[in-house]
Amino acid sequence: MKKLVIITMAAGFMAISSTSLFAYEPTNSVPSADQPVKKKVDPAKRIEERRKFLASVGLAQADLKGLSPQNRKAKVKAAVDAKISALEQKQSAGSLTTEEQTNLAKLKKFEQHQVAKKNPTS
Repeated sequence: MKKLVIITMAAGFMAISSTSLFAYEPTNSVPSADQPVKKKVDPAKRIEERRKFLASVGLAQADLKGLSPQNRKAKVKAAVDAKISALEQKQSAGSLTTEEQTNLAKLKKFEQHQVAKKNPTS
């Protein structure tokens, strides 16, 4: 009787552990081509980059404080659009510096990224 109980329990444990082996996914595997690679960014660096971005479009964190997410996005978009149009006017006048050229390129890239996030093609 004891032998039968032990064999039954062993068979049950083997059945449970074998199904969990199929679900095992190693954490240090290399992502495949269709999986996006997530980059970990230091929070302090992200905050500093956001401050620099907001300053480049003429906003401060205090300007956005207390706004709803939709109003915040709208205010940032309006500031980015205004800055892009001002820089494009300077570019057409021929008085754009190299720093302003890089800012214009970054702002256009940001704007394209926002459009792509809003209207995914896939």
